[in-house]
Amino acid sequence: MDITSLLQNGGRLAGQMIGELAERVAAGVYRPLPHVTYPPDQIAEAMALLRDSRHIGKIVITLDPAEPVPVHVPRRPALDPEGTYLVIGGLGGFGAATAAWLARRGARHLVLASRSGAAHPEARAVLDLVAEEGASATAYATDVTDRAATRELLDAIAATGHPLRGVVNSAMVLDDVPAVELDDERTRAVVSPKLGGMMNLDEFTRDLPLDFFVFYSSIAALAALAGNLRQSTYAAGNLAGEAVIRRRRAAGLPALAVEWCAISDTGYSDRAGMAETMRRAGFGELDSASGTRILGDLIGDPDADVVMVGNTDWAQTAKLLATVSAPRFADVLPPPGTGPDEAAGNLRERVRSATEPEALSLVTDALVAALATVLQTPPGRIDPDARLDQLGLESLMAAELSSLLQRRLDCVVPAMELATAGSVRQLAPRILGRVRRSA
Repeated sequence: MDITSLLQNGGRLAGQMIGELAERVAAGVYRPLPHVTYPPDQIAEAMALLRDSRHIGKIVITLDPAEPVPVHVPRRPALDPEGTYLVIGGLGGFGAATAAWLARRGARHLVLASRSGAAHPEARAVLDLVAEEGASATAYATDVTDRAATRELLDAIAATGHPLRGVVNSAMVLDDVPAVELDDERTRAVVSPKLGGMMNLDEFTRDLPLDFFVFYSSIAALAALAGNLRQSTYAAGNLAGEAVIRRRRAAGLPALAVEWCAISDTGYSDRAGMAETMRRAGFGELDSASGTRILGDLIGDPDADVVMVGNTDWAQTAKLLATVSAPRFADVLPPPGTGPDEAAGNLRERVRSATEPEALSLVTDALVAALATVLQTPPGRIDPDARLDQLGLESLMAAELSSLLQRRLDCVVPAMELATAGSVRQLAPRILGRVRRSA
């Protein structure tokens, strides 16, 4: 019996069986296997016994509701009331929420920088919000991609007499277009606030005694790898910024990158309508209050370097991102079922052994079925002569379709090719050729 599958999918049956089992154990019908018990505060000793193979039967950790259990609580950063905390992009979105959180945590001097500074449409409201928390905030107009401007900003902070103690870079620029439409200027506009800004901030703060140095990355980096082909530059900028964080960590400097999921009540995904796209990739939402609370835990965790934060449906993400199926993700992925895999194997064998017309018909039907699954529509509504993009297939769906075809037909069809493939009838012969070549 697959106990894990029963617990995950059995519903009422699982509860009924567990209840019956408990009754029979209590009645003495079933007796426990030989075992040794340990309280939670002796887990290390239990693991040592297990490692040395000195036990008989099972090792059980007992939980007594009346017994206190030691819990590791990350050290919350103590903010210096005489220091200055710099938030790049702190005049809007999640950056503004971060500034307000820093003020609530005890920061008394904040510099909130953006390209527009005090002219930012939300600047006045953000400054008033920070003031309500008892802190003083300055809106500063600067471009951290400009080396001289970054140096000038940090010199201005030093001149206040309140030395810089922490940095949060939440700067971002979006330009969601297909990769084929990008040019050098558009790429630089998106990547520079992430990579250029991080390199300048890193260079000019290396000799400062900072409490933290935080880079706001995004789960969109993974979503782009999973097939959100319109955000390739944004993904590149975030991943490059994370590389700066890793370099600082290697040098023994404070550094943390957080790949945020969609922030439900603020942030770019809320404004740009990206939340639905992220959910389709398996990445759920988080509100800003939860986000800043988690940020406090991460800043106080010496082992945190590049961390993804979000309510993630890993099974859905694995459909889009092949690397998530790697063994290191085994703890977060549900156990695979056997039915679909067996059916997929039968389909592949039927295609490989059929005549050319029969095989083409099988592949066409399989492609229609996969497309119907991705588009969440009955197969009968799929016109095999209509272009896939006209049927509603966008880039993230193309990645899901690519993953589905690979599982069902053992055939690699890149998402980019699917997004520009034409119709089902035009695509089926190409897929058939690949299936037979992989035999």
